[in-house]
Amino acid sequence: MAELTRTGRWEGKLVHTRRDDSPVVVASRWSRRPAAPGRPALILETNNDITDRRRAEDALHQAQVELTRVTRVTILGELAASIPHEINQPLAAIVADANACLNGLRADPPSLAPVREALGAIVGDGNRAAKVLIRIRALLAGSVVTREPCQLARIIDDVLPLVRPELRRHGIALPLSVTRDLPPVMADRIQPIVEAHGGRLWATANPKHGATFHLALPATA
Repeated sequence: MAELTRTGRWEGKLVHTRRDDSPVVVASRWSRRPAAPGRPALILETNNDITDRRRAEDALHQAQVELTRVTRVTILGELAASIPHEINQPLAAIVADANACLNGLRADPPSLAPVREALGAIVGDGNRAAKVLIRIRALLAGSVVTREPCQLARIIDDVLPLVRPELRRHGIALPLSVTRDLPPVMADRIQPIVEAHGGRLWATANPKHGATFHLALPATA
């Protein structure tokens, strides 16, 4: 009524009740006509039944909620499959570097330069494993993962050791030609699903055999 008095018009959604006490959702439009000499002010109200449309909107919203849940379960399934690879690689590197430290300390005299280098690598691999767990915990909790500028070449370097054992097991050769001066992208280094970073992943058939897979990500401003 305040909006109607101030502007002379109002429109919105209302819930009315039919004679059988069932609710009906209407798109309601009101228009106020000022009082004329000897006549009171008039209010014209028109209502359009949008109950079916409202039900369709509610159903669409519910479907979107369910799709989000299914997508989340799918992502968690992919994470569950990738966790051993992502954790085992830095752990294996830590064990190898620790053995290198022991070998360096057994020398007579002890060789400290490689020990320092191996200890630095152990710290780096330990931090990397911790970051993987932090990202996974954030995804499980539904938290917003902080993105930062990332170099694609470095991400490829990090992922390569994770996939090499699987490639060797299937007899797959993976030659690389990586441009090192690509612009950075805003991304989470651990989180999967390209679309989640505003990018696209698609494939095209080669003229004779095989396929070419394309990956596009938005560059930082």
